[in-house]
Amino acid sequence: MPIALSKLPWDLQGLILKEMKSYHDIFMISLCSQKVKSVIRSVNWNEPALEYLLLGTKFQVKIGEKHDLQNLIICNQVKKFNRSSKQKLFIGDVKLRCGLRKSYRPNRGAFHYIKIKESFKKSFVSAVQNHANYLFRNFSNIDLRYQMEEDIESLPVIPGIKNAEIISNPEDKKAISTECLDKFFRSNPNQISASIELEITSVLNQNSSLFGLQNIMIAHAREHCSTLLWNFNGQNALFFDSTLKNDDIIRFLRGWMSGNAYQNVENVLIEKNNYNENPNEVLMTIESTEYDIETRPKEYFFDPRIFGYSNEELLECFDAREIERINDGRKALFVVTFCYFQFFVLI
Repeated sequence: MPIALSKLPWDLQGLILKEMKSYHDIFMISLCSQKVKSVIRSVNWNEPALEYLLLGTKFQVKIGEKHDLQNLIICNQVKKFNRSSKQKLFIGDVKLRCGLRKSYRPNRGAFHYIKIKESFKKSFVSAVQNHANYLFRNFSNIDLRYQMEEDIESLPVIPGIKNAEIISNPEDKKAISTECLDKFFRSNPNQISASIELEITSVLNQNSSLFGLQNIMIAHAREHCSTLLWNFNGQNALFFDSTLKNDDIIRFLRGWMSGNAYQNVENVLIEKNNYNENPNEVLMTIESTEYDIETRPKEYFFDPRIFGYSNEELLECFDAREIERINDGRKALFVVTFCYFQFFVLI
């Protein structure tokens, strides 16, 4: 038997809503009326997580617990839509005309397809964020995945984004400029991690916002690797497809050992695309000791804590050298070969 929720006492409405397990359903119910929206806001929710996925003319919003995100909205931008499919939705404080239909897929649950005009994308994303902020007050995490520079150019500022993944599409082979990256990270200064799969074009400036990220993965660092390594002041850095010279490694290790630089760094892994640098040059230049493989762990695992990069990294200690930081006696291991350079600070 259907229940007229709005006719029940206020406190009882809140208790019933609290029993709902789906943040998706809670969000969609809140669109029914301002009264329902206010009741939902009064409930003491666990802090959910939000994730945005921008793919050109499409974008997707997920909501839920950090490791159990549910599809909320899949949005398609169109130049126009049929008058019969047009509805008015009050999302946030904005009244939007859009096409709306509910869908369901096994193992993915219910979600809503929404069609909006291309010119409404920026206001729609802002409206969804403002609406969710009003309902749930706080979010444990807000993550963003996007594919093209155009996605960022059309994105409004979303306060609270902690992690970003710039994903690649093998069919497009798109690139992203350093100017676009700097603009995005300056607009979202509280980033914890970033994963960049696209090729980076143009030169990194000395004040690039990339240097301040705590955890970063760049799939195609290439000629930018030296500048990234010299200026990195975060915790975990993974650079692949990198042009790395021995002088870069020596400069980095000396800076850490002297205590003058890289004080926050915990792990660095760089896979090289140039194989003509002899690692013995580094070993002969840097004062280090052989790691005792007989009495100490033969390998270390570490989680680089990078959104969009789920691999747990391994440091094998068979060829590791141990160094010490002058100012506090902290020790670290490094391995350098023709193919890669790895640096790991011991706890």
